[in-house]
Amino acid sequence: MHARFDEMLEAHRDEIAPRDLKLARYMIVTPSQAPVHAAVIDPPAGFDAAAIEAIVDMPMGYLGAAALAVPSAPAARRAPRAIA
Repeated sequence: MHARFDEMLEAHRDEIAPRDLKLARYMIVTPSQAPVHAAVIDPPAGFDAAAIEAIVDMPMGYLGAAALAVPSAPAARRAPRAIA
C-alpha cells in the first residue's frame, strides 16, 4: 500500500504543497487510519456522504491540493461537517 501511495504522491508532486513525500505519506496515512476504520467497523448514527467527505478533506487539507479534490465534490469545497 505504501509503495502505491508513494507513486501517487510522486505523480502529483507539482500539485501538492509538501516536498518530503515520505513524510507526506506518513502524515496522511497515520491520522487517516482511525476515522476510516471507525467508519467501516462502527459508523456513528447519521454517518453519510458528508461525513465521508470530511474524512477525505483531512488529508487533502494537509496536501493543499484542491486540484486533487474528489471528482464528485463541488469546485468550491465546503467546510468539513461534524459527525453527530
